[in-house]
Amino acid sequence: MVVNDTAKAVGPVLDVGWTLYLEMAFYLLFAAAMVLPREWAMWLTVGVLCLVGPVAALGPGNPLASFYAHPGLLNFAGGMVIAWTRFRLPAWTMPLGFALMAWFANTSSPNYTLAVTVPALLIIGGALGAESKLPSPDSRPMMFLATLGDASFAIYLMHYATFNLLVAPLAGYPAKALVIIPLATGLATLVGIMVHRHIEQPLTRLLGGKVKRQATSPLPA
Repeated sequence: MVVNDTAKAVGPVLDVGWTLYLEMAFYLLFAAAMVLPREWAMWLTVGVLCLVGPVAALGPGNPLASFYAHPGLLNFAGGMVIAWTRFRLPAWTMPLGFALMAWFANTSSPNYTLAVTVPALLIIGGALGAESKLPSPDSRPMMFLATLGDASFAIYLMHYATFNLLVAPLAGYPAKALVIIPLATGLATLVGIMVHRHIEQPLTRLLGGKVKRQATSPLPA
């Protein structure tokens, strides 16, 4: 995904930060909709997320509006629909989603919705469909997956820096996909877990303690 000039002008500290702008826009939209009954809030948010892109395309082409009309907003809409309807797909759609995502990654200028949103929804729906067949949550495979889930945000934030600082110097760039992909995946996961445990969790406990103390402190007379 190429980051446009508008995102560069705003200047996220991390290159992957442009996606967080979309996330914050989703949170603001959903928070505003919460004044309505829950079901109305849900479907209104989904409707707005689906209409932002087409409506922005009809406008004069404001760069900021175009950026926030990114088709990635459909990811949030799809996730909300799956969560609300408890929609499940056969387990085989999960590997199909990964295969489609890998295939589209090798095509020139793929459509974002087809290349990312559709495969992602297949993966999530398939994972939910396979949920009843998974091992016990206390089993080692599931505990490992839980660790990856807890550290997923740190992995996401650190994967680009890990590639530039560790993967490219070790493997060289460009390098064969059979070398670069496993190395990048492994190192980014390891770095992300370390950042989660040694930075994210301590900061969360520290900030959580401050908020709790402020909430329970007596009001001034």
